[in-house]
Amino acid sequence: ILEVIQFMKTINSTIAVLGGGPAGYIAAIHAAQLGAGVVLVEEKEIGGVCLNIGCIPTKALLKTAETGTDIKKSKEFGIESSMVKIDWNASIGRKNRVVKNLNTGVEQLLAANGVSIIRGRGTVVSEKKIVVSTSDDEIEIYCEKIILATGAEPMLPPIKGIHLDGVMTSNEILNMDNLPDSMVIIGAGVIGLEFASMLSPLGVKITIVELKDRILPGEDEDIASELQKIMKRQGIVFKFSAKVTGIEQVENGLELHYDTGDKAFKIFCNKVLVAVGRNLNSDKFSNLSLQIENGAVVT
Repeated sequence: ILEVIQFMKTINSTIAVLGGGPAGYIAAIHAAQLGAGVVLVEEKEIGGVCLNIGCIPTKALLKTAETGTDIKKSKEFGIESSMVKIDWNASIGRKNRVVKNLNTGVEQLLAANGVSIIRGRGTVVSEKKIVVSTSDDEIEIYCEKIILATGAEPMLPPIKGIHLDGVMTSNEILNMDNLPDSMVIIGAGVIGLEFASMLSPLGVKITIVELKDRILPGEDEDIASELQKIMKRQGIVFKFSAKVTGIEQVENGLELHYDTGDKAFKIFCNKVLVAVGRNLNSDKFSNLSLQIENGAVVT
């Protein structure tokens, strides 16, 4: 069904879209509907972070957590029940099916609208040229216009031990083989809190270490305060004004070290999730004479 261009050295197109996430694929479809010849370049899966390793898969797994919570509270509604076993692999399998169905749907939409897809890593060479490295060859795309939709990736701060086994970002945690007994989450932003809300109801002991003095530092303070109370009642532990100084491999797990300014602490856990934010992928078009601030194009 899907047109995949292979073994072609040079392609000419009206518009080239770099990135197949929610911004890129919708722009590609709309441009094609308006009559443009469109090529879409995507290194990984169509749908980008949101569909494949972000919004959609996390909501699928949050449904597992919600179901577990409903079972625990069922007695309040006059129903006697208990959570006998959590089959995490079955939850991951359901998540993967949800993602695959939506992924296939987006690809069919692109094909139906005549958008051509090139699978590979694209780099902007000039305002009218993109070079794509595929598994077979390099392809040069010459176009009249380029749409930049390169997305972002998890940020890894310079912390000693950040690359140890058992230390994950939001990418890897979505495919964990099993549920750990305990996890430390670095960062109390939206990503860290979402995974805490997902894993805590399933029995994972969660500790969140945050550099600032509260959760969701960039959001409304009253809402953040209420959410923190709810999460504390769920058994989630918070360590604020705490700077992570290192992670060490120890027997049966990891030891995370943090400093509050006047005292140093350490926490044992089975896994660590790094959720301190994301870096924008502006390196894909660094050859363009664009004004960039904090990785973003100034408009």
